[in-house]
Amino acid sequence: MARVLLVEDDARVRRMLRETLLLEGHSVAEATDADRALAEQERAPADLVVTDIVMPGGNGIRLIVALKAKCPELPVFAVSGGGPGIEGAELLRAAGQAGADRVFSKPLDIDELLAAVAEVCGRH
Repeated sequence: MARVLLVEDDARVRRMLRETLLLEGHSVAEATDADRALAEQERAPADLVVTDIVMPGGNGIRLIVALKAKCPELPVFAVSGGGPGIEGAELLRAAGQAGADRVFSKPLDIDELLAAVAEVCGRH
């Protein structure tokens, strides 16, 4: 199973995703913003990063660019429901252009996310 770094500022969403990934047998590290995520990835590298896009303290697009610059083969999944004045689809398109391997709209289809995690974990 994989070590997943989960980056999400909404505690309720983060808790739900953490519990779901743990039930699937993955280990989970958490961060609430891009800066904390980069520090955590430096401290203990993850096999997969799942990040929200709209967060205080550094957005997910910046995080994706920074992660891919350091480790281009690291799988990164982006998740967004949009933000103030920005449609979710627009943010997810930008995340893909920044290097996200997969993008997911909120509300999340958990089965779709878990299938993608399983696919990536099978390659690593």
